Amino acid sequence: MAITGEQMRVVLHTGGHAVVGAVPGSGKSTTLVHRIAHLVKQGVAVENILALMFNKSAQEDFKRRLFRLIKSGATPIKVKTFHAFGRELQERFVEAGLLPPARLLAHEWEVTNLAREALAYANARAPDGERLEIDNEVVAELLSLLDLAKANLYEPEDVRLEVRSTVYRDAFRAFEHLRKERGLRTFADLIFDPTKLLISGAHEARQRALQMATNCYQYIILDEYQDINEAQQALVKVVAGDTAQVMAVGDEDQCIYAFRGANPQYMTERFEEDFPSAVRYKLSRTFRFGHCISLAADHLIANNVERTDKLCVTGGRYAPWSSIWLRTHLSRESSGVQVMDAVNEWMTRGRKASEIAILVREYSHSLPVEVSLLTTGTPYKLEGADPALDRRELKAMRGYLLLAGQGFGVLQDAERRQVFEAMLVTPTLYLKVEAREALAAALAADAGNPAQVLIRAAETVGRGGQNLRDAAHRWMTIAQFGPDAKAAHVLEEIRALLDLDAYFEKQHAHPDTQREKKLMLDEYHRFSQQLDLTVAGFCDRIHQLMQSVRHGGEDSLLLTSVHRAKGLEWPHVILPELADGKFPSFSGKNPAPELIEEERRLFFVAMTRAQEKLTLVAPWDRSLTISMKQKTGSTPQSAQMYASRFLYEANLSLSREMGMALHRKESLRTGIGALPTRIAERYLEDLEAEKSTPQASAVDGSGRALAQIPADTPFTPSLF
Repeated sequence: MAITGEQMRVVLHTGGHAVVGAVPGSGKSTTLVHRIAHLVKQGVAVENILALMFNKSAQEDFKRRLFRLIKSGATPIKVKTFHAFGRELQERFVEAGLLPPARLLAHEWEVTNLAREALAYANARAPDGERLEIDNEVVAELLSLLDLAKANLYEPEDVRLEVRSTVYRDAFRAFEHLRKERGLRTFADLIFDPTKLLISGAHEARQRALQMATNCYQYIILDEYQDINEAQQALVKVVAGDTAQVMAVGDEDQCIYAFRGANPQYMTERFEEDFPSAVRYKLSRTFRFGHCISLAADHLIANNVERTDKLCVTGGRYAPWSSIWLRTHLSRESSGVQVMDAVNEWMTRGRKASEIAILVREYSHSLPVEVSLLTTGTPYKLEGADPALDRRELKAMRGYLLLAGQGFGVLQDAERRQVFEAMLVTPTLYLKVEAREALAAALAADAGNPAQVLIRAAETVGRGGQNLRDAAHRWMTIAQFGPDAKAAHVLEEIRALLDLDAYFEKQHAHPDTQREKKLMLDEYHRFSQQLDLTVAGFCDRIHQLMQSVRHGGEDSLLLTSVHRAKGLEWPHVILPELADGKFPSFSGKNPAPELIEEERRLFFVAMTRAQEKLTLVAPWDRSLTISMKQKTGSTPQSAQMYASRFLYEANLSLSREMGMALHRKESLRTGIGALPTRIAERYLEDLEAEKSTPQASAVDGSGRALAQIPADTPFTPSLF
């Protein structure tokens, strides 16, 4: 297993804490494996080393690599996920009588049922206008709120906990009461409960817990440190105590899990606050992609302030070839056509569909892509969401259009029930699940006059009868549009009549969820505008698409979100819907700096998933064309932007031209002349310095030289 000079300096680090900034594809896990092997070689007892990972797959992969490097007869190193380590501490504290015993809710349905119970309790005590439709999405939002709160060590009463709806806060309070009363713990509590005891428990219990948990290790290794949250940071600080040397490896530029409590400040400043006199290292060489993508990523992320100063540089003679292609479409055209052109070009070169990943900022953006995939019969796998046309809100809109058009006769019985049930909760009529399912079945059985079915049902449900009568009148209004009206116009009217935007804002706690619901309706409306069909014609088109085969076998391309793609890589990555207001997910010239930086980090992660080819699909933008010719990477100050501002910042034309020249080993000084950006100059200087400076030193906090190793020379240490 060969490692580079940069990596070797990290491996040989001595003299206290260290934080390592590692660019995408720089082999940070390999470096940490060698670091642990080196410590064992130096005589450190394996029981004095603790490595903490953020998920089970990373932990298992790390253990496999470590096992291959260290002889199989050695005692296993303690490599654990944060949750597994928290559980180990928790069990010890329970045994010592410091925490109450509790059963772990190991199954998702158990946690979901408890959350539903807590929501029902809170809903029953809320005024009619504030009650929520307790569906799967609302339950998931409560659980996300709980996880974020516990990641930040917040209790339900904490004023720092931002909750738009009092129902969610009351449900949080009820959830905590129920779990403690019944002796239960969730996975989040595996870290939350022992950490709260260690930092703020009753004095005597806290002191005993500290004696059990602190100063037990000489070395603590943290991988993917950019994903850490406050509870995990506090736990590591306590466990490290005065004796452990902590080494954290991560990349603040890939910090994209703010909704889980992650923050780039842990990488940029908090580590050194909690672990003083730490040495900083960089792993600047990427072996995932070539110069074009490295340069574009560097130009982009340099616009962030909350980061350390580092460049992502493609690794010397091991540089893979990569390219960037920008494909544009007119505003009246579907971006899905450009996506399919890029897919077909890849396939005609004899490459596989399974080598392609299409990454979207929001799942609401997947509709034009899915329509093109379905239309062309291209096999795909969608991960992380239901297919666009199967999502409840779009099922409901389809139902309302059928109500205005030719009726529900085109649907099979099961599909008819599903469509009616979607209509009954978009917006909600506050029916209990059993009543809603029975009413949907009644509507499906008598679909010729659904408004009358609602009116009859209103006589039997008591308190909720008025909601059904109001819905019946709205449905009768929708039915009056008729099959010959333009579908785009009718969709606008339906959205306004049902006040769906206000409903999404009330129903969902998180602004991102509210925005995604609205964007999904925007995309559906945009699709209807592109087709320019009547209600009847549009319904027929949707029916045809719903009958199409959606998923293929092993050789299917992947469609998923950027968030789910983190840590993964593919030969060809396609980023569609790169419009201002979509990615980034807001428009305007003066967004909040922290929001734009978070979106920029997400775009950086998306770009750096590609190994060979990155295809960017955006609306045609004259200002972007001018900016690319100027090669300055600046966004327009006065002109209207249509394409994502991140395409301006990535300086695509310069990055591609310079990257291709480097791949061809051409002289940039003669081919391009003076480079127009400081990033381009620094990139070239870095590569030139690598050639002209055969040796580079790494030093610890006291200035002692650790190694004299070429900056990017493969190095295979003789560890065992």
